Amino acid sequence: MVGLQRVPQRLMVLTSLVLVLLAVCALDLAAERLLAVRPRLAPVAAAVLLAGTALLLADYMVARNAVMDNLADNRVVTALWGAGARAGPILGVPVREQVSATSYVAALSRRRALNAYNQTPAPWQDERMIQLAPIAAGRPDPAALALLRATGTTQVVVINEPHVYAPGMWRAVVDRLVASGSFRLVTTDGPFALLELTGRP
Repeated sequence: MVGLQRVPQRLMVLTSLVLVLLAVCALDLAAERLLAVRPRLAPVAAAVLLAGTALLLADYMVARNAVMDNLADNRVVTALWGAGARAGPILGVPVREQVSATSYVAALSRRRALNAYNQTPAPWQDERMIQLAPIAAGRPDPAALALLRATGTTQVVVINEPHVYAPGMWRAVVDRLVASGSFRLVTTDGPFALLELTGRP
């Protein structure tokens, strides 16, 4: 079995800078050797160096990145914010090892999340996600519900992620969770549905 280690962001940046430095040195060395052999090719060497530099800089152009629009007045985010930290952590559905959308919602609402994105390896996280997986299918079992209660989690946000849920499947998961009697629907807005854990098993 191969274990995958997450690389810290700072190390990735440092590695990129080292690679850029090596690439620039290689271009400079190539231009120097070209000029030593054929001095009349100085304009060509200068053009190659400029082209290489431009290609390197193109990799660092930052494009516009809109994660989700119009969330300032989103009813789900507002409800999570209003409940505050006293309501405990939230669970983002679909349940996976790392859910960036869940982390985004948690950051906007200033709430902790059971399955937020985490760069630090956490061996216990895999087991937790396996236990919570039935909730993502709309079929909460006793083990998953017990884990929610043990961690003080009373609120679940079902996120309509198109690359996970087929059309209509997101709403079906919400309806099944409510029909189970273990959750009640608080509100829906945009790609989010907020559910709360009931007292029923």
